[in-house]
Amino acid sequence: MEEQGSSLTLWSRRPGCRVLESFTQAALVDLDGPEAPEPTEEWLCFGKHEKARSLPIHHTPSIPIWKHWLELLGLPTVDRRPPRRSRKGPLLLAPGSGSLKKNHPMELFLEVHQRCRPRCPVRVLMGPAEQEWGLMDRWISARGPEDLIVEPKAEELVGLVANARAYLGNDSGITHLAAMLRVPGLALFKSSDPSIWQPFGKEIRLSHDPRGAVREMERLVNSPP
Repeated sequence: MEEQGSSLTLWSRRPGCRVLESFTQAALVDLDGPEAPEPTEEWLCFGKHEKARSLPIHHTPSIPIWKHWLELLGLPTVDRRPPRRSRKGPLLLAPGSGSLKKNHPMELFLEVHQRCRPRCPVRVLMGPAEQEWGLMDRWISARGPEDLIVEPKAEELVGLVANARAYLGNDSGITHLAAMLRVPGLALFKSSDPSIWQPFGKEIRLSHDPRGAVREMERLVNSPP
């Protein structure tokens, strides 16, 4: 993690993993490739990698984890990203996360899909966890496979999120990616603490209210892109 001008760079810890490079642009960097930096104490460890070192993540409760990391590194915590540009892509739904405890009911995402699809294209992201837990099978049984995007490559995922008209997801990595890319939408919190794990910026708002989430997504897809 390092500062480049007004942007913040995030480096992956996993071998061969390609990730979003900065908060301000959708550049991608391969940690094992020629563009990868030499390991330094500024690296944050999000997994295991023989080159990586990690910083402690223990922090004061009720302070967002991203703010803690920035302060730990002596980097500014103000949002210096450029204004959001117009996006005409689909509404993006991400009904999964890294834990079933964090997932809101699939029925919520099915209702949003039903209400918003007549007004705006909708795409639904599914990964290995959603397949393992049977969430993808439940979706296909209810809506069919037409709008599904399953295990997209990193480049495809970043492009899809960056161009999304709006976003709805649980507390997950994709939700944080959408927030970094200034996509308007909602982050649905359930078991995790939003005072700690809230996304960066103001475009992705926090919500615990499924009914309010349906209304908000309808409002967003009816708003000018």
